Amino acid sequence: METRQLEDGCRLYIDGTSELHARELGRGVLVHSSLGPAPGVFAKVVIDDGERMLKTFGRCVFMVDAFESKRMSTEFREQMTKWLTANRDRVRVHILLDSKLMEMAINVANLVIGTVTARAYSDVAAWEKAGASEHPGFRRRAIAWSATNPR
Repeated sequence: METRQLEDGCRLYIDGTSELHARELGRGVLVHSSLGPAPGVFAKVVIDDGERMLKTFGRCVFMVDAFESKRMSTEFREQMTKWLTANRDRVRVHILLDSKLMEMAINVANLVIGTVTARAYSDVAAWEKAGASEHPGFRRRAIAWSATNPR
């Protein structure tokens, strides 16, 4: 996996044709934007970010823009479900997506976790409203995907 620190403060992770942009907003709120299928190697990045937020703020809110992702690997899903289950009282996920398959995976994960830890959104305005309730002024940002990943 290749890692880059971008000028805007984001961290960019590239694994094959998949990308993850990660940035911290403060107060335990993270934005993760993804392109391509989420490989298992990205789960460690997401979990490490979450652990850092839990240690620093006692909570973690992931605002995930997965509108450009149509699926996640089994390894990613299993690792994230395990971690979310262990931290279900202190972690929330708001995920923007455009895939019924991904939405179904989120709903199944909530059943396994035993509570609604992750909420799926297909409407950008509703997702932004959820983000603004966690971090005032939150809005979806345009992502400059890497040149190695032509769309």
